[in-house]
Amino acid sequence: MNRGKQYQAVIAMVVVLFVAGLIYCGVQIEKSSRSGTQAGIQQATGNPDFKRSFTGVVKGIDEENQTISLLGTDNAVQMNFRYNGGTDVKDQYGKVISMKVISLGEIVEFTYDAKTNKLLSLNIDKDAWTYENVKKMKMDTERGVIQLGNSRYGFTENLLYVGDNEIISLSDLSSKDQLTIKGIGETVYSIIVTRGHGMLRFTNIHDFIGGTVYIGASTYKTVKSEPFNLIIREGTYKVVMQNGELIGSKKVTIERDQEVTVDMSEFKISKARIGTVSFKINPYGADLYINGNATDYSKPITLNYGNHTMIVKLAGYKTFSGVLTVGQSEQEIEVNLVPKSSDEESTGGDGVADSKDEVDNDDIVLDWDSDKTDNSPTSSKSPATSSKPISSTEPSEAPASSKTPTTGSEIDTLHKITISSPENVEVYIDDAYKGISPVSFTKVLGTHTVTLKKDGYTTKLYTVHVEDNNENVFYTFSDLVKK
Repeated sequence: MNRGKQYQAVIAMVVVLFVAGLIYCGVQIEKSSRSGTQAGIQQATGNPDFKRSFTGVVKGIDEENQTISLLGTDNAVQMNFRYNGGTDVKDQYGKVISMKVISLGEIVEFTYDAKTNKLLSLNIDKDAWTYENVKKMKMDTERGVIQLGNSRYGFTENLLYVGDNEIISLSDLSSKDQLTIKGIGETVYSIIVTRGHGMLRFTNIHDFIGGTVYIGASTYKTVKSEPFNLIIREGTYKVVMQNGELIGSKKVTIERDQEVTVDMSEFKISKARIGTVSFKINPYGADLYINGNATDYSKPITLNYGNHTMIVKLAGYKTFSGVLTVGQSEQEIEVNLVPKSSDEESTGGDGVADSKDEVDNDDIVLDWDSDKTDNSPTSSKSPATSSKPISSTEPSEAPASSKTPTTGSEIDTLHKITISSPENVEVYIDDAYKGISPVSFTKVLGTHTVTLKKDGYTTKLYTVHVEDNNENVFYTFSDLVKK
C-alpha cells in the first residue's frame, strides 16, 4: 500500500516537472522571437547593408511613375530608384522643397534603401558650385580640361550635357549657346544649356553683298554670297543689313534648334545719299584706286555716303592707303605722296598691299558663346597719314572750297567703332556722316565729336577719346529727346 502511494507521488512529481519545463521553454521561445524581430527591424533600417548614401548627378526624372535616375560621381554607375511624398527632398540650405524643383544636371547627395530600392532622401549638394550665364569657355576633350576665365577644371567621359530638359551630346552644343556649369572641387559634372541656338538664313541679298549685317547691338559680320546663314543664340534681335546707304532692318525671334528666314526683298531700302568728291594728288599722274578700282580723278567723282577704301600709288613714292569717308554733298581730298628713301628704292617695295589684294577685315570671328567680337587680323595698321573728311557744323551745307589734309588721326584698319544706341538716328563723327544706328566703321584713334541727329528730336553731341588698345570699341548713348 505504501509502495503504491510512493509510486503515485513519483508520477505526480514527474508530471509537474514536465509541465514546468514546457512552460519555461515557451517563455524562452517567445523572448527569442521578440528579440529576433527587433534585430530584423534594426538590420533593415540601420544596417549599412540596407541604407546607403552617395553623391550623384540627376540624369532623369519620371514624375508620372515617380522614378529617378542618378549617376554616381565616384563610380559613374547609373542607379534607378522609386520615390514618393515621403522622400526627404531639400535644397543646399536644408530647406524642404518639391521634387519638381530638381532639374537634370543637378548635383545631389542621396540615401536609399538597398533592400526595397526606395529613395529615402535627396538633398542638393551644399559643396557643389555653379557657373551661370557662361558665354565663353575653352574645352579640351583630349585632356579632359575645361577653362572658365582663369580657372581650369577637369571632366570625364561621363560628363552630362543637358538641353531643353533632356540629355544631349557634346556635338549638340554651339559656340552661341549660353550655359550653366556645375561641379564639385576641381571637377565639372554637368553642362546645362540655358539658351540654345538657331539658324538665321538670309535670301535675296544681292544688293547687300560686301556690306555688313548687325545682330542686336554687338554681333556683326560681312555679308557674302548666298547661301548666307548665321548661327544665333535664341532670343529676339533687331537685324540690320547695310551696304553703304542701302539699309534694311527687321526684328526676328530665334528659337532653339529652329530656322528663321529673312527675305531682304521685304525691306524698304532708303535712297542712297551721294556726295561729290574732288581729288588733288601730288605729284599729278599717280594712280588712284577707290574700293579696289582704278579711278580717273581728273574731274570730280560721285560716291555714296559712307566709307570707301582709297589707295594712291606712283613709282618712286610711298604708297598711300586709307579710308575715305564721304559724308557731305561736296568735299575735296588732298594727298601728298612721300618719295621713297634710297633703301626703300633698293628693296623695291613699300610694304602696302596692292589694291587688288586688299584683305577683308570686316569678317568677324566670334569667341565661344560671347557677345564680344574679335577680329582675325591678317594685315598691319595703315600708315599714320590718312584722308579726313571736311569739318563743318552742318555736313549737308559744307562749302565746296573746304579741304581735307592727309595728316590726321591714325587709322586702325583691323578694328571697328560701333555705335549701337539710340537706334535709327543719323550718326556723324567729326561732322562726317557714318550711317543710321546701329552702325560700325573703321576705328580712328584720337579725340572725336559724335553727333546724333533725328528729325523732330534735339541733336546731341558727345566727345569721345579712342585709344590705341587693339580692340573694337562700342558706344551706347541715351535716347534723343523729342522737341
